[in-house]
Amino acid sequence: MIFQKNIFLKQEADNWFDRNKSILKKKSYKKDFIIKEVEILINENKIKNILEIGCGDGNRLSYLKKNKVNCFGIDPSSKALKSNNDKNIKLKKGTADRLPYIKDKFDLVIFSFCLFLCDDTDLSKIVNETFRVTKKNSFILIYDFYYGVGVKYQNYKHNTHLKCRKMNYGNLFSWHPRIQLIKIKKKYEKSNQYYKQKKLNCTALHVMKKSF
Repeated sequence: MIFQKNIFLKQEADNWFDRNKSILKKKSYKKDFIIKEVEILINENKIKNILEIGCGDGNRLSYLKKNKVNCFGIDPSSKALKSNNDKNIKLKKGTADRLPYIKDKFDLVIFSFCLFLCDDTDLSKIVNETFRVTKKNSFILIYDFYYGVGVKYQNYKHNTHLKCRKMNYGNLFSWHPRIQLIKIKKKYEKSNQYYKQKKLNCTALHVMKKSF
């Protein structure tokens, strides 16, 4: 069995960065969909330690550090991580199913458009690891594809060995009695080929709180 995680750790994550690095270099985070929600959480809560899973080049974290928070990131791409020279953020290579952090470390964990490519067999591990590294009264923010009911698989256009999965990713956590869904914001991007059937295919940002 071929695991998508291994393919990304070995090469595909670096390939993704090579394809997108010119776009990432020009990206402005002032109006970033994720940053807006994170800054609301920072302003309204005692948030000190933030982890971004799927942090890529880490530039979102570099932007967030101005809020006087400690920023940590994890990503499977060595090239993406090495492209960031900001010594005030802490980046590591890895994946969400095995987080290299101690228990109860983070006030906020962000999933930045990465769950749709994680192996089905790793989803329960990802949930468990997220619970392990988050404090009580912490927050979980997921930005990913949204598929209202059920799940949809399709080929990943850059690698025939990989599949994309579209679903309601808030459901990974919101079923749990310790998790409160605070808000969900859907986003439609008509210019993108993924959103042609926008009633079914869009992205969504879930904001959840871990109560204890």
